[in-house]
Amino acid sequence: MAAAASTFFPVKPLTDKQRGWLYRSGERAALFLGGEEAPAVYLRYAFLLQGSEIPIFPALAVDDWGHERRDLSLYAWVHEEGERFPRSEIFGYERDGSETQVFLRALETFMKLPCFAYRRRSDPVGAGLQVQTVFVPDPLHMGKPGRVEVPGEIGWPLQHAAVRWRRARPGSLGDYGWRQLDW
Repeated sequence: MAAAASTFFPVKPLTDKQRGWLYRSGERAALFLGGEEAPAVYLRYAFLLQGSEIPIFPALAVDDWGHERRDLSLYAWVHEEGERFPRSEIFGYERDGSETQVFLRALETFMKLPCFAYRRRSDPVGAGLQVQTVFVPDPLHMGKPGRVEVPGEIGWPLQHAAVRWRRARPGSLGDYGWRQLDW
């Protein structure tokens, strides 16, 4: 296993650039999506090892024929085609940053993806803040943040992240116990 891993490492964990602000309320973290004026927030999505809560952050997948997937389309491919390719291998990282290599059959491929936020694309996987909620801006929304459907323009991995989707009026989260992180 170590010999094969050295063929592919060093590779970087797949990272999704979004725009927005991070918030915290107690132990919960949230991403408030923003437009081009918002700062960049880098997201990484993990698969869980079957029967555990151990996240695996993929960097690339190699299918049965040796074809590689090194971009965010890997998540949709695993979801749509993964059962047909249980011997495909995922090369990536555990939460502590150690390199790992697992067969696709060892991963939970139909569960929502844990989502972690990072300040910089280059941050190690262990530096991520797990996001449980994504707020969609709604300037007309009054009151407490409310449920909302996942916006259609959101990319595949974020659409399938293990987060709650809420709508909120910009500037109102502080009224409901959320504080913006300055990191």
